[in-house]
Amino acid sequence: MNRYCVNCQKEYDFKIKSMEDLDNLVCPVCGAKIDKNSRKPAATGKNGKTAEGTIGNVVGGYFTIKYYFHFVLAVIGLIAFFLHLNGLLYFMAFACLLTWLSQFLFGIVSFLSGLIFIPIGAVIGAVLIGELLRGICLGIVVVFIIRHIVRGFLYFVLAKLVKLGNSK
Repeated sequence: MNRYCVNCQKEYDFKIKSMEDLDNLVCPVCGAKIDKNSRKPAATGKNGKTAEGTIGNVVGGYFTIKYYFHFVLAVIGLIAFFLHLNGLLYFMAFACLLTWLSQFLFGIVSFLSGLIFIPIGAVIGAVLIGELLRGICLGIVVVFIIRHIVRGFLYFVLAKLVKLGNSK
């Protein structure tokens, strides 16, 4: 049975006669105790990273960007509203709406209730602000901000529940 010594960074073949032998593995070179589940690390590329790790980082980066994209656009739009940068507010609201609409049309939208909440937010924004276009855009960016905060809170609660379930 092959086991890996982390001190020597080499793999050694051990003859195992019983299960107790697994608890008493000792490196033949340095004398360090070897864990019964030790395995040689995965082969790495030229830069020292595994291909799986690189692919995982790319996929993780994609989902991180996807998760924060609308939120960042909406926050920039909200800041533009308070700084009276109407062109930037309109652009950010349009970008949020256009990307959400393209996701909806391609069937990959994660905010399906936006069909209801985006128009409601636009109407409420226009009524509260009193300026039609500026109010509509404010309502749209506020809906995306609220949606992200609510989703973040729900993910947080879900993660805590999963962690609690795994600890038992």
